[in-house]
Amino acid sequence: MILNYTILLTYCLFAYLVCCFQTGDFISNLRGIKIRSIGTGNPGAANIYRKIGHKYGILVFLLDFLKGAIVTFPIYFLPSFDLLLLIIMLSALCGHYFPIPFNKIGGTGMGLGIGLVFGIFPIAAFFSFFPAFITLLLFKKPSIAGSIGVISCLIIVFFYFYDLMNIIAMIVCWICISIKALVQYKGKII
Repeated sequence: MILNYTILLTYCLFAYLVCCFQTGDFISNLRGIKIRSIGTGNPGAANIYRKIGHKYGILVFLLDFLKGAIVTFPIYFLPSFDLLLLIIMLSALCGHYFPIPFNKIGGTGMGLGIGLVFGIFPIAAFFSFFPAFITLLLFKKPSIAGSIGVISCLIIVFFYFYDLMNIIAMIVCWICISIKALVQYKGKII
């Protein structure tokens, strides 16, 4: 029993540390730009997409996505991961939001959240990509596209997998991301 808790705590620390890496700051610094001083001030993919360039914004999104997938994909192979998924997702979000080693507050975590879900439900995340991408092309608003992706992913998981505990874990994750976005942007849709 103690071994199980030790493994869980070690994995939570791993999730936290992986997600501490601030990809937006890293990519923008490579370009010689301080992303926190322009646009929304958020080091996320959407601000970089608008202020530095599309390919850099997409790169930041993919790297944040990869952080989330790296953290949750190994859990996919466990026979049961009900509460474990929620704990790991929250550890990852804490690392992204409060990266103590880097002493900076992270972005909203949309890319990370999508990666977290992809690690557990790759089929659902894959199919939810299409409505999100179409929304991004039509409205040019990454926040709306991300929300459409989340909603479509939840619908797919609900009807295809019907795993209530994991749906609850996903909803808690997205509530955290939504609260962070509302606080950070003061309710404005960007």
